Amino acid sequence: GALAIRGAVTSAGVVDVDFAVAPGAAAGTIAAHGEAALAGVGSATVAADLALPARLFDPAAWRALGTGMLRAGTVEVHDLPFDPTLLARLGVDAPYRGRATVTAAVGPGGSAARLAIDATDLRGGALAAPIDLHALAIPDGTGTRLAVSAQHAGAPLIELAGRVPTSLDGLLDGGSAALIATPITGTLTIPSARAADLLALVGRQDVVAGTLDGTATFGGTIGAPTGRAAITAHDVRVAAPIVGRPSPALTELAITASWDGHAGALDATGREADGGTLHVRATGRPDDLAGADAQVDVVRFELAPLAAFLPPALGGTSGRLDASLAFRGLDPGTSRARGQLHLVDGRIPMTSTLGVLRQAAVDVTIADRSLDARLEGKLGAGTLTVTGKGDLAAITGTATLRRISPITSLHPAIDANVTADLHRAGDHWAGTVRVRGGAITIPEDSGDVLLDADVPPDLVFADAADAVLPAQAALPPVDPWLTVQVDLGSTTIAGRGLRGSVHGQLDLALGGESIGLYRTIEVEHLDIDDLFGRRYAVDRGSVTFDGTVDGMLDVRLLHDFPELTLIVALGGRVSDPTVNFSSEPGTYTRDQLLGFFIGGEPGGDPLNQTREAATGASASLLSQRLGGRLTKALPVKIDVLRCAPATSTTSAGCTVGKWLGERLFIAFEQHLEALPAENASDLHIQYYLPHNFLIEVTAGDQNYDTFDVLWRHRW
Repeated sequence: GALAIRGAVTSAGVVDVDFAVAPGAAAGTIAAHGEAALAGVGSATVAADLALPARLFDPAAWRALGTGMLRAGTVEVHDLPFDPTLLARLGVDAPYRGRATVTAAVGPGGSAARLAIDATDLRGGALAAPIDLHALAIPDGTGTRLAVSAQHAGAPLIELAGRVPTSLDGLLDGGSAALIATPITGTLTIPSARAADLLALVGRQDVVAGTLDGTATFGGTIGAPTGRAAITAHDVRVAAPIVGRPSPALTELAITASWDGHAGALDATGREADGGTLHVRATGRPDDLAGADAQVDVVRFELAPLAAFLPPALGGTSGRLDASLAFRGLDPGTSRARGQLHLVDGRIPMTSTLGVLRQAAVDVTIADRSLDARLEGKLGAGTLTVTGKGDLAAITGTATLRRISPITSLHPAIDANVTADLHRAGDHWAGTVRVRGGAITIPEDSGDVLLDADVPPDLVFADAADAVLPAQAALPPVDPWLTVQVDLGSTTIAGRGLRGSVHGQLDLALGGESIGLYRTIEVEHLDIDDLFGRRYAVDRGSVTFDGTVDGMLDVRLLHDFPELTLIVALGGRVSDPTVNFSSEPGTYTRDQLLGFFIGGEPGGDPLNQTREAATGASASLLSQRLGGRLTKALPVKIDVLRCAPATSTTSAGCTVGKWLGERLFIAFEQHLEALPAENASDLHIQYYLPHNFLIEVTAGDQNYDTFDVLWRHRW
């Protein structure tokens, strides 16, 4: 008979199925044929000739028939496009995309079969460049032959040939014990491939010359494999890090490795064109690291070409290395080591925010279980110095940061003195970090806001998944390898109209590629000199972290008008803040308060408040632009330079001000057409006392003078 199913809704999508069965050509057999089509994807066909036992309802007869039930069968899938979304719909969690063709043919009882898989334009996951993959499995009565080959841009990359000398019936009859004890043999070959092609697969695009070749043979059993490998790199050259300099070259790197099923050995020898040499030897067992040994001998070896074989995050590493290290045991709890390591003129990639540590000098001395290390280098326009002493169980270190500038739109310069005490517990490190003398300076010429790194909304990738997943904050690490308590002492913030200090206690966790932050950073005192032409005091301010780096804001800004105090409250996440307005007394609407915030003046003509707000906002933005350019040209640094338009209660004027130290602020204000109850020229002096006291004095040419004492108390 025949069966047709249309529009079946499954987790993989909508499926149409056609299935037919009929008596076979031989007595006691049936012929089955089926086709399944997944809407919008493709189709697969299955055909089989099946033998039936003489007694259809006798379980023993079916068991006796076993794999002999299958007389012949085929499965075909042609040019099937796939991506992570489709694979997930099929129950496979894999980050790959490409096109696949699968053909399988099985003979009587599975004694003769052939499975071929061809994947073209395969990319994703660890594959940064596409490859074409061909895999072939041919089981017969005595075993299974395997063959796998990969190509990139038509050039061969690797070839694998192997054999499992056990039939399908033997594996099925023997169960898991037989599978583990199954012997295997095989050979993997790298047929003198271009180094640039191989390394492009993992995202390295700076390799400009060289070849890789090698072989690996493996044997033993599936449960206890053995192997031996020999890989050699010839004349590998990377692009010159500095234009005009010759690119460093690795003349030869030869690596041999062996594994006998229980213990392994590694030997790597390298030499460079300018005489640098490298030799690394290691032996041991994974279950007995205390009995393992290693020796590292490096003489004037340039790391840049060797870094081509490191993970992409370390691909930009360079510098000349000298080292002589001997390890007796590789278990951190019991290992003993002796020797020295020196790196000069190093370039060490840090993070996307910190950039690259350049002109780095590293000196490490190890004697048994004691360690003494020092690192110096430049980060941007600043310098970093790190020292550490200890052993493999506990380390005490210090770090000095001077003018360190993270790669952000504000481009702040950070100074700090950091001390750390770390100790190891098993595979994890924990400890405390103290930050003292911290200072964050935001220059006036910090540059423009960085362009959005997300995909533009009008750009559509033809092979992208239809579903768009919402952005989620990175989760904290589940099993962090480092947890520290950070004591952030009083840290000053200055620049871009900000002046004040913050402090706090943080718990930091590192693990995998994620960072976890907990607890709170609080504002000690902070003033904003020019926010839409007005000065605001931060009445309270904090950022609380709940496991992610996207903290929760709790900030309240105050500005005192003669008639009211305007309150601006910032909440929500740092990445998506919320703003709310209120006042004391609360006699104004939210829209009116917004108008005051962007430049309007309370107490004036309500009909003119919208115009005053728009004029004030425009004047503030314009004065910030022009003020930033003017202050660069002046011989003396000016902290505040702004102009404000006239309102219904005040006249137009310009203000210039400067901080003298951390507590004293002096400003001069000139009114263009002073009102009858205003000074034409004002001198403002503000002095900040401890415990949130502020003294403010205003004196003018028309004797409209004031003396104010302000005390803010939080509860």
